[in-house]
Amino acid sequence: MEHDVNSSQDAVRAAAFRALLATGRPVSAAGLAAGLGTSDAEVQAALERLNRRGQLRRDGERRVVGSCGLSVVPSRHELRSGGRRLWTWCAYDAVGILGALRADGTVRSISVATGRPLEVTFRLGSPETDTIVIVMPDASGCDDVVEEWCPRVNFVEDEQTARSWLRSKGQVAEVVPIAEASRRGTSAWATLIDGGSDSPGGSSLP
Repeated sequence: MEHDVNSSQDAVRAAAFRALLATGRPVSAAGLAAGLGTSDAEVQAALERLNRRGQLRRDGERRVVGSCGLSVVPSRHELRSGGRRLWTWCAYDAVGILGALRADGTVRSISVATGRPLEVTFRLGSPETDTIVIVMPDASGCDDVVEEWCPRVNFVEDEQTARSWLRSKGQVAEVVPIAEASRRGTSAWATLIDGGSDSPGGSSLP
């Protein structure tokens, strides 16, 4: 029974992600239920559980506005591709989603270390820079990934600046070159982009 519950939640989460990606607008439980061929009540129950665990976000009308790292609510990480303007919960989400789309686009953000605006151009899903890095702390022990982990996963303009900033803050985190982060993220988001019903790797996604 627990497996069935988890599978249902994964399907709802994945469907919400694809709807947000396709429309750039909040998605209702009724819309998700119609797409999945299931009942509104089942979708609502799954959304409640996912929201409590911090695996998606809803607005005041209980519509989904964020799932699997993708958001239609502005954040510090902006993603533009194919005429669409979206946002992500963290830096890793942005590079993973564009990578899995294998699309041209741009990611705009701010260096967490210096406040400097950063813009990365992607061609066919690959970043056209090897300088920018992503600071990625350990996610273990986080009860709410969106609130506790995602705000700490950010871009920095180069490795030296990132390591210096981490030392100054007394923080420990992996410093990942953007190309490597993109490769990891592409693998993590590929199933969702390609239309699979489950969230790949379980905990691989925010």
